[in-house]
Amino acid sequence: MKIELEVDKQVAGDLNITYKHPEYGSHSLKLNNEVLYADEEFFYLNPKYRTFEGHEYYMGVKFKRGLVVGEEYKLEGNDHGPIWAHLEFDWVSGDKNASGTFRLTRGGDRPKGVFNLSEEGVFEVKGDFEF
Repeated sequence: MKIELEVDKQVAGDLNITYKHPEYGSHSLKLNNEVLYADEEFFYLNPKYRTFEGHEYYMGVKFKRGLVVGEEYKLEGNDHGPIWAHLEFDWVSGDKNASGTFRLTRGGDRPKGVFNLSEEGVFEVKGDFEF
């Protein structure tokens, strides 16, 4: 299930992503001063589907407010922690829950951080963001 944007606040921010596929290489996406989303409980990183060389890449991340700054959170491919990530390639939905790491470098209402996500056997996404 894709991360639905049921949000009440739009925030201008930056999102820098590198999508890496084992067969189709690396592709960068830089979104500066773009709309990012938040609500009372979560922040959302969702550049939706992006096309590179004829292939569709999807990333959606949702993380709870109040995460500990500097702590590296591990995503184990489940949706029971404070961070959820979903990756898709060419509209094929895998297990719907990506694995990887996520770390805030600044907290509060304008968080900043880095992430490294993967969908096993499909592709990886590395990036940083700033609300």
